[in-house]
Amino acid sequence: MSGIPGPALRAASVLPEPLLWAAYFRRVQYDIRGLGRTGEPKKSLLSRGTGAALDAVSFLVDDDEPLPDLPPEVIVFGAAPDCLAHRHAKAGGVLWALTPQRLAFVDSRETTPPEPEPTSFVGKAWKFGKDVVNSVSGTEAPREWFVKSEVPAAMIAGFAMGPRGPRLSLVDGSGFDSPLAEPEAAEWLIAKTMGGR
Repeated sequence: MSGIPGPALRAASVLPEPLLWAAYFRRVQYDIRGLGRTGEPKKSLLSRGTGAALDAVSFLVDDDEPLPDLPPEVIVFGAAPDCLAHRHAKAGGVLWALTPQRLAFVDSRETTPPEPEPTSFVGKAWKFGKDVVNSVSGTEAPREWFVKSEVPAAMIAGFAMGPRGPRLSLVDGSGFDSPLAEPEAAEWLIAKTMGGR
């Protein structure tokens, strides 16, 4: 056990209203004209060609195995950049929580100020060792969780099964798809969502 609270427990500690569901979404992709998969503006053809050439050189020089392209947990879609879904997903955090009142994007920040970077070799070695111990033991700096962005219920148009899985649609036609591989997970998400609407 890592000791990290589950998404529902974490969201309940921040939101005063009843919770329908909560999930950590770290792999978010975008399906919006003019934006790349990461939600940033697409590059021109010239810069894309240069980037592809640099990627090819990096691939030939790099000895490490490339990481597999993991499927997204959420796909943000919309007709154009700065649609409601794009605006809130880019502003929000890794913890998404749906309540009868809103879709909340919850994020965290450290509550203790960061330590100054050491300048001596011994200081740097000590800090590196401390970071390794904290990483292995699962110890992390205390964090404060807060709602970073939210979509009020009045801006949510509906929730149903879409072409890529459960789909939460917003009033401007944009929204969020959850391409869940397991049918049971999709059915559970729809049941939890529809139970509060």
